[in-house]
Amino acid sequence: MKRVVGAILSSALLASCVTTQVEEEANVFASYKAPEVGTKFVVNYISEDSPDGPDQFEQVVVATGEDYAVYAIPDEELGLQADSFFIEYSGVFWQVCGDRQPDQSERLALQGLWPLEAGKTATVTSSDVDGSIRKVDVSVLALETDTSDAFGEQPVASVHSAVEFPEYMRFAPQLSTPLRIDWGEPGSANYDGYDELVSIEKTNLEDYALWVDFGAKICAPQPLNG
Repeated sequence: MKRVVGAILSSALLASCVTTQVEEEANVFASYKAPEVGTKFVVNYISEDSPDGPDQFEQVVVATGEDYAVYAIPDEELGLQADSFFIEYSGVFWQVCGDRQPDQSERLALQGLWPLEAGKTATVTSSDVDGSIRKVDVSVLALETDTSDAFGEQPVASVHSAVEFPEYMRFAPQLSTPLRIDWGEPGSANYDGYDELVSIEKTNLEDYALWVDFGAKICAPQPLNG
């Protein structure tokens, strides 16, 4: 009798643990949380055109809002200019500061992808590198788990932006940033390598005061009116 009761309790406990794990994973994808201002992401760009190893650069969060984060890519040689900043909307779509940004309805559509679920799609209007206007379908392909030495196991959303050179993003909600972005279709002629997250650090904003001021005044979108 004790064995039977023990087996029943063990089964119930196992079921409870599985249910809790599923609920926790679901909660991870429930809502967008912007990274904190002052967070620095160190990223490697890797491609066949980099025979001497990856090109490493920094992205510093200089402003955030309900549905966005403004990143600066500090470069003393280039100085302060709009091309040194980009805005990431709801973690799933980005655009260079100074280019055409999603309007309020499109931002709400991107926000509506949360909770993230495979099959959800939003369409936004943006400008291409040549200045032409284009429509971009942003789709959640799958919810998965990535494992790396730097960040361990991380739940990720695989997100596809359908443009001429498609982008594939592996967004990690617990880190509030992509673990990886593939530029183009891997294995195809238009593939241009990938960005891979290396580390996350807290930085002294005083060291980036000019970048914070520029990003907040010039690049930060208006508050979202939902």
